[in-house]
Amino acid sequence: MGYNELEPKKGGGAWQFLLTVFSEPLFFLLVGAAALYIVLGDYQEGLVLSMAMVLIIAITFFQKQRSSHALEALKNLSAPRALVLRDGRAERIPGREVVPGDWLLLSAGDRVAADATLLESSGLYADESLVSGESVSVHKTVAGTSQLLAGSRDNLSSL
Repeated sequence: MGYNELEPKKGGGAWQFLLTVFSEPLFFLLVGAAALYIVLGDYQEGLVLSMAMVLIIAITFFQKQRSSHALEALKNLSAPRALVLRDGRAERIPGREVVPGDWLLLSAGDRVAADATLLESSGLYADESLVSGESVSVHKTVAGTSQLLAGSRDNLSSL
């Protein structure tokens, strides 16, 4: 058993980045142009073009690293958090740490961190647009066991 989240996508790292760069057709064109300068005897132009390629590759690599770190930080900031009832007290935890048996305490605007069964509510509507594509919120009501087993659209077990 793991956390209640999707597997993170593996980053390629430096070698994967260099492999991608070296497989670009434009890279071969620039290497060919630098080699042509050197063959024609214009060593200075060939060296300048080669150094410019190395500089551009280095800048691109470091920018990619910085942007991936920034995206990771944004992902952590936007990760859903859940207010759960554990050991008789309310506790705010990361949504990925919600386990069976936790009681989720929801209020207006909260995101449901895991599948849940609705025990009590007052005028609850859920935005299921990420799952179903529907733009209209769906009214949720407390359902009995027979309705839960029948898969009624009005219970919260489908969130």
